[in-house]
Amino acid sequence: MTELRRFLSAPKSQKLTLTLPMDYIQKKSYYAMCPPETKAVMDALEKLIDDATSDYTTAESWPTIIAVVDKLNALTDKEVVRHEAIRMVRMRLAHFSPTVVLSALHLTEAIVKNCGKAIRARIAHPKFMNTMDLLYKEHRGKVGHTHLLIVER
Repeated sequence: MTELRRFLSAPKSQKLTLTLPMDYIQKKSYYAMCPPETKAVMDALEKLIDDATSDYTTAESWPTIIAVVDKLNALTDKEVVRHEAIRMVRMRLAHFSPTVVLSALHLTEAIVKNCGKAIRARIAHPKFMNTMDLLYKEHRGKVGHTHLLIVER
């Protein structure tokens, strides 16, 4: 509980680097009310996003990234799943590991370039753009840029 209090009381600029343990990050209430087939799609998409932005890989996993893009393109009538997928990517962008953040940026780029208008509208949402803005503010200096270059090697 102390981690939750520390996160909630932190200034906005620090909230990007302070991440909560996964047991505190709850799925939205509509996840609990979804039918089982929608939950299965959400869980499969969450696993793909976690694999695409894994902390254990040093290079981008393009087959996994393309699998995420294909899965998102296959969702024609599931607005809830699209919303959850973009929320999962946003959570990965706020991760403390630079490797995960860089992988999430590559995933975001692939989603924007290869997915439809509905997904791009979700990415253009102010919450997602605020996360990108905080990410830029954190890494815009020489030190942040150096960290990202070191991770790329």
